[in-house]
Amino acid sequence: MPKLSDARKKAGHTKMGGTGETKARDLHHEPIMYPRVNADDLAVLAIDPGETHVGLAVGCRYFTEGSGQDPQGQDDWVLQTPGWRVYDVAELTPPEFVRWFRRSIQHFDLVTCEKFTLYPHLAKEQIGSEMPTSKLIGWIEFTVQMWNEMVHEPGNPARGYTEIQYTSYPANIHAGTSSVMKKRDIPFVSPLTPDHARSAELHLWHSLIRAGLVEGVELA
Repeated sequence: MPKLSDARKKAGHTKMGGTGETKARDLHHEPIMYPRVNADDLAVLAIDPGETHVGLAVGCRYFTEGSGQDPQGQDDWVLQTPGWRVYDVAELTPPEFVRWFRRSIQHFDLVTCEKFTLYPHLAKEQIGSEMPTSKLIGWIEFTVQMWNEMVHEPGNPARGYTEIQYTSYPANIHAGTSSVMKKRDIPFVSPLTPDHARSAELHLWHSLIRAGLVEGVELA
């Protein structure tokens, strides 16, 4: 597994919080997928794409099983603070990610992906590059767009699923998001290094907070 990327070190984006419970050696796997527990549950995927590794963070609403049943006779679920949880982080190679996402896209309501930004002081390093990271981001955005069209097409197997809400934020959200998580005692699941899984986890929380979906938590 790679160490913290040189590009992020040079860009000053290394303030990414303490280490989480997942060990670096355990990151290489397809993310675990849990079924929705009720109609209010939502599934979130955050992606940090890279040339050799793609970081993934998967989360959902933070429900725990209650002691009774709701008015419809279903199991009662209680929403816990901060309202969401990250239940798995992973790192795949780009081809592994593409195959996994094609099979798994129907499970997600919200998808966020780190933007590709070419910083002026790093531009020379990209001379001669075929820009694989930006290509992968384009594929992700195209795939989500096509999915959102397919769910409305008569006769399409995807019809009846919900559209995916897609967002994208730059790498410079790391320090601010990490600081907010620390202040609100939101724990990390990912290890601090390698950095793609940690970046994905930060993007997951940033997208939820930015959308106003984490009650009482705001970004500076």
